[in-house]
Formats: sequence, structure tokens, C-alpha cells
Amino acid sequence: MYMIRMTIEDVVYEIPQDLTVEQWAAAIKFDMGVKAFWPHIIHSVTGAPVNLLKEADDDALELGVVFIASTMSKREPVEMMALEEMSFGQYVDLDVYASMGIDKKFKDILDIIAPEATTAAQALYALDKYSVYKKHILNQYRELFGLDEYEEDDEPTVSDPMQAAHSWYKIIVGLANEDVLKLDEVTAQPLQKILNFMALQKQQALEEQERQRQQRLKYDLQRAR
Repeated sequence: MYMIRMTIEDVVYEIPQDLTVEQWAAAIKFDMGVKAFWPHIIHSVTGAPVNLLKEADDDALELGVVFIASTMSKREPVEMMALEEMSFGQYVDLDVYASMGIDKKFKDILDIIAPEATTAAQALYALDKYSVYKKHILNQYRELFGLDEYEEDDEPTVSDPMQAAHSWYKIIVGLANEDVLKLDEVTAQPLQKILNFMALQKQQALEEQERQRQQRLKYDLQRAR
């Protein structure tokens, strides 16, 4: 397997061609475009001391970071869950984890969608597949979610990571008719079954609002005569 080797004070450190999931997650915490972070990025992959890496030649550090970045463009198929069979609870968990940051919750996300993933290439393959599926769901139910059309690059950031969790919990409690014993029953249901039901509820609510608006309009016209 091809790799880059760095020798610092007679100790050889290796940057492998295939990063582990843990190495990848540690590396993406830093902006690779910022030179000051290069020692930390290389440390996260090799274990080389940060204080010694800070004294290394910039060209050598840049080469190491470029090589690490190149490994992140690789994708390797891995066994995944059947995304179309995802439960409502799994979708909610994934959405909450994503709002907390993939670098912080990557293990929880992979435990759901691809627990067999061990390399960065496998993890990125699974995350790409999930991202495509999520985009499909948000486009399919864009009226339910109040979206004109979902675009991944335009996805709003959540300033409070617990905001998504709180919002979803309110929805689950409502679907369970505020019965704590039924919460697990709701989250165990197929995702699209729940979303179809929620979409129908929203449509009926909008229709009722329009009916009441028409009644008020009719009443106002009668009073004006």
C-alpha cells in the first residue's frame, strides 16, 4: 500500500493511502486551507507530535496535507442499511446527529447507515448515499417541510444543535397523542408512512384554515350589506 513517510527526530511517521474512519473524523475538524492547522491535521493522522510538526518545513507539511486531502476524494462501496426501509426514528436520529456536526457524531451516524464501515472511503461512500436519499425525501415532502426545493448547499445551519432534537420530539409526542407509552411505536414506524400521515394532517389543517377564512369573509360581506 502506497503511503507517505515523514521522519522527525529519527522517528518515522506514516500517512497511509487509506485513512481509518477515526483518522478521517479527526482530520476534518480542521480547515485544510489554513496553514496554521496543517500540523494538527497531520498529527491527527500520524500521531506525530504537534510541537515538532510546527517546526517542520512548510513544503513538507503542505505535501502531507495534500496527500491526506486526496484520500478524502476516494469512495469504496460498503454494506449499508436499506435506506428506503429506514424507520422514522432512524431518520430523526440521523437528522439530529447531522445538526450536531458530522465530525462530532460520525460514529453514531455510521452505526445507523453503515456499521461495517472501517475506512474513510467507506464512510464517505455511505454518507454520500445517505445525502442523496435525504435530498430525495426533502424534495418529495418539500411542502411538508416548508421548502420550495431542497438544495444541499443551501441547507440551513442550526445555531442550537438541540433545536432539531426538540422540534422532532414535539412532533413525535404529537403523533403519539401525548402518550409516553406510544413514543416507541411511533419511531418504529416506516419513515414514509409517517411522512405521508404528517403530509395529510398538514393538508387537512390548511384546508380547514381556508374554510374558516372563507366563512369569515362571507360573514364580513353579510355585515357590510
